[in-house]
Amino acid sequence: MIISITIGCLWACRAVLLPDSTVVAREWLNTHLPEDATIAVDWSYVPRLLDEAELEGLRADLRSDMVRSEYAELRGFRTVPMGWTDETLETTEAEYIVTSSGCLDRFFEFGWFTMRPPAPGSPLREQFEETRAFYDALLSGYAGWSLVYWADTGNGPRVLVFERREPSACEPLGLLPWVGMPDYHCR
Repeated sequence: MIISITIGCLWACRAVLLPDSTVVAREWLNTHLPEDATIAVDWSYVPRLLDEAELEGLRADLRSDMVRSEYAELRGFRTVPMGWTDETLETTEAEYIVTSSGCLDRFFEFGWFTMRPPAPGSPLREQFEETRAFYDALLSGYAGWSLVYWADTGNGPRVLVFERREPSACEPLGLLPWVGMPDYHCR
């Protein structure tokens, strides 16, 4: 009983004391991306990004100066659909892709507490393999995409930001520790 209470207290302290990685990533995006950046944002476990119209509507409804000051620093971004196919890595309008370990780990890590791939012959198997190939290509630096930032604070998922760059000859800098794939972060 004492052990479970201690573990619970440590977990609660971690959540309170460490900043959430999605918040840290949103702050980085707000300060480092150009004004006219177009972003493809994954489906979940990523920073909440608002488009210009959404942000203006939200600001218009705020009644408190304190809350208004919090939203004054936020920027609106143009977002486009993610796609999740190899083809979309080449054809998307996005200049940046934002994803997280919460989205992509389920396609690479299989175990007791994680999702297993659909069984062969399942109608979902083809979509699973296609999405896995998308993440595999993105993490490998496919078609000029390069990892430019990641946030891993210990509280929340790892948030990864990829930028479209001109294809160039790059050597892998090492293995991405969470999936064991080469990191083609070109300098």
